[in-house]
Amino acid sequence: MDLKKEVIRGVKWSTLTTVISTLLQFLQTVILARLVTPTDFGLMAILYVIIGFAGMISDFGISSAVIQKQDTSSRQLSSLYWLNIAVGLFLFIILYYTRGLFAAFYDEPLLNDLIPLVGINLIITPVGSQFAVILRKNLRFNLSSKISLLAILFSFVFTVGLAYYGFGVYSLVYGAIVYSAVIALGSFIYGLQYNNPKFEFNFPEIKPYLKFGFYNFSGGTVNYLSANVDKLIIGRILGAELLGIYTIAYNISILPISKINPVITNIAFPVFSKIQDDKESLNSYYTKAVILVMLINVPILAGLSIVSTEFITVVYGTEWILAAGILPYLAAVGLFRAFGNIGGALVLAKGKPEVILKWNLILLAGTSFVTYLILLNVPTLQAAGFSQLLLMLLFGWLWHFFIHRVAGINYRPILLKVLVFLVIAAIMVIVVGSFSSFNFISSPLIGLIIKSAVGGVVFLSIIYFLNGRYIDLRSLKL
Repeated sequence: MDLKKEVIRGVKWSTLTTVISTLLQFLQTVILARLVTPTDFGLMAILYVIIGFAGMISDFGISSAVIQKQDTSSRQLSSLYWLNIAVGLFLFIILYYTRGLFAAFYDEPLLNDLIPLVGINLIITPVGSQFAVILRKNLRFNLSSKISLLAILFSFVFTVGLAYYGFGVYSLVYGAIVYSAVIALGSFIYGLQYNNPKFEFNFPEIKPYLKFGFYNFSGGTVNYLSANVDKLIIGRILGAELLGIYTIAYNISILPISKINPVITNIAFPVFSKIQDDKESLNSYYTKAVILVMLINVPILAGLSIVSTEFITVVYGTEWILAAGILPYLAAVGLFRAFGNIGGALVLAKGKPEVILKWNLILLAGTSFVTYLILLNVPTLQAAGFSQLLLMLLFGWLWHFFIHRVAGINYRPILLKVLVFLVIAAIMVIVVGSFSSFNFISSPLIGLIIKSAVGGVVFLSIIYFLNGRYIDLRSLKL
């Protein structure tokens, strides 16, 4: 297999998927912002945290173990497959009988009805999850991309259609179920050509996977909690409505990470796994990946921070204007997350999931303490945004220290390039910010268009001028 060729092919398919899915999901959010209430978004945010956590328990980190280990037998895959299905069913039962606790905690009786519905994902997802992993392991990103596109399209139609007919939060729930069903079915159909699970289960043979999976699952679980504990605390202290507004701002700030970065990160793990013992190649691929991620993220997130008011007003409407006040904080947080985004794939590829667990335990403790302490004293949305930025400033550097220790990554060239990008972004923000005082900007739409255009021209012009001096874009080629 020509690794370079497969990587390039994977990037092309992932890029196509990302562009289409981002446009559809962005359009969906814009439409839903006018059809459902902030409270509906807040309830769905709570549901995503609950079901996402349960889903991680169902997988138990086994998916990453299957990719990382290069000699998995068909009997081991069969045992892992039935284990995932059994755990998913068990967790659905647990969630069903504990739904009242969540409803009481948030004082939202509707959760009694919503949790069992969204919990259906725990039964559906395991049917196709292993097949999706095997497609990635074999670098069949074209098939994975086609399945994802189909799922996003069906989910979009169902969600928007139901919201239009007044289903409210139920439209979001049913849309999530449709998405999971299409992913599971598509992965199952395409994945059968690589593996056909037999009705067999051999526990001793999968112990190594469970050991790797335990550390990966533990790290992933703590990471999930640390990434969502802010929403749990905000929902508890500020209520579902303000949580819905916070969720909109949060989702905007992670757009590059969740929609653009996966073009690179989804490919990075299987590629890093195949070259895990080649230190020089790992360093080269990791450096290129991080620099490319930051080249994309810095202008987008810096731009969002300066056009936050116009962006929220034009795209979501004035009823969501409070989100503009915290978007600059969360955009800055997004830069920290983007900078460390690739690191997880590298650490897993080196077979060190316990490092991710250690880091995420630190982050969970820090997030819980900082968010709760600040909101307890200043219960506002702005305080919620500031707390997340403060957290990154205090702890963000530690993750890269772990990466350096695990893989021996040389951060000097990475930091120099990122610093250049940040300086350029600062110039862009200053130039764009000066347009706010011009009288010819008569509406939020005109302001958004002018500022976005000027910002893009300024950033790209400086990049072009510096290319070959302080930046060498040709070095990012595979």
